[in-house]
Amino acid sequence: MKHSTTRFIYRLSEIKERYNELKSSIPAHRIYYSIKANPNIEILTFISQLGLKAEVSSPGELIIAINAGFNPAYIVYGGPGKTIKDIDFAAEKGVNYFSLESLSELDKLDIVEKQIGKNFKRILRLFIPNNNGRLNMMMPNSKFGITLEEVKNYVANGDNDVYGIHLYSGTQINETGFRASVIQTNQIVSEIESIIGYKLKYVNYGGGLEWPFMRSGKPIISPTKVEGILPDIESCFEFGRYLVASCGILETEILDVKERNGYQILIISAGINILNGISASGRLIHQQPDFHVSNNKNNNIMLPTAIYGPLCTPVDYLTLNTLLPQLFQGDILTIPNCGAYAANTGISNFLMREPAQEITVE
Repeated sequence: MKHSTTRFIYRLSEIKERYNELKSSIPAHRIYYSIKANPNIEILTFISQLGLKAEVSSPGELIIAINAGFNPAYIVYGGPGKTIKDIDFAAEKGVNYFSLESLSELDKLDIVEKQIGKNFKRILRLFIPNNNGRLNMMMPNSKFGITLEEVKNYVANGDNDVYGIHLYSGTQINETGFRASVIQTNQIVSEIESIIGYKLKYVNYGGGLEWPFMRSGKPIISPTKVEGILPDIESCFEFGRYLVASCGILETEILDVKERNGYQILIISAGINILNGISASGRLIHQQPDFHVSNNKNNNIMLPTAIYGPLCTPVDYLTLNTLLPQLFQGDILTIPNCGAYAANTGISNFLMREPAQEITVE
């Protein structure tokens, strides 16, 4: 019996192009790849061979990063809610860099250091209210980061050196905002150095450059050098979406076609079980996916179209109103820019359908 076509196809050459663009524009000491964007092992192996380092925020991400060839000594372990068990596990695997989100996490790192007799590189993830990006990670009640007041208390009551700072305020930031954020971060570096009384050795400027999700387009960073990156420090940036989004397309098969109220209604093989259920239907980031007909039908008549996934729930849709030519069962649709936050963000256990295939090509 023929199975439906539901697969992500990743073109590795796209990742290399994006990395070369970043290297040309950003004279940084180190560029991290954020594993959460796409943890496919073949993609990770390719990225590690390009020379990037890894940013992880869970034991599972750490394991797959090491298996893909990333050197644990240069992996930065971040994310909120770290437990002593998490920190100890990462330390055992060889992690030295910890981006810490709270005074409690700083205390937990102290405990692990005393237990194993080793000092780690303390990086303070700072809470600096900022509205950059379509997803603001620094809203007033954000779970992320340590306030400047908390830094002052930590320095006054502790005797452990701060190695560096980490700022990441949002994602889907345009290039102008991204370039401006470097200068803003440098101001924070100066402020922290005045609080602690010595020079920092590390600064993670974040990243978050915008890239379309499920839509056409390539907002490539201009080749002009990013100005203001501090030269005498471990200057780091982290990117996920920018590096891998363009490498992936999703192929999905039309399983059924209905006509109702002047609309063609398509049921396709990729629903919210395959794509990010929140983003795909516009609940988190308003998106209208671009659907391309892969067999180039010569049909100039465009029909109002609603596109649903195969799950037995009314929330399983990708769009309720787009225009497409007349389509039939068995036709294939493709969606561009599905290399990031796609295959790894579907609702895989809901209705327990098969995951999409993931295929890498040169």
